[in-house]
Amino acid sequence: RDELQLSVSDNGVGVPEPLLRRIGEPFFTTKEPGRGTGLGLYLARHVVEREGGELEVHSTEGRGTRVTLTMPEA
Repeated sequence: RDELQLSVSDNGVGVPEPLLRRIGEPFFTTKEPGRGTGLGLYLARHVVEREGGELEVHSTEGRGTRVTLTMPEA
């Protein structure tokens, strides 16, 4: 199966394990009040999965985060 894969990584503070499990839930955000709605990753994952793709988030606290988008060939 041919697919497109795009990964974006950072070397920031990472996401603690208890919060990592919640990433992508609607209205869940780690930002300060008024700084985010918690819908960005939820909507992105929904659209990607609806089209047969996958959105994965891997993070290690203190080392950074990698988000990988995989889409099947059209």
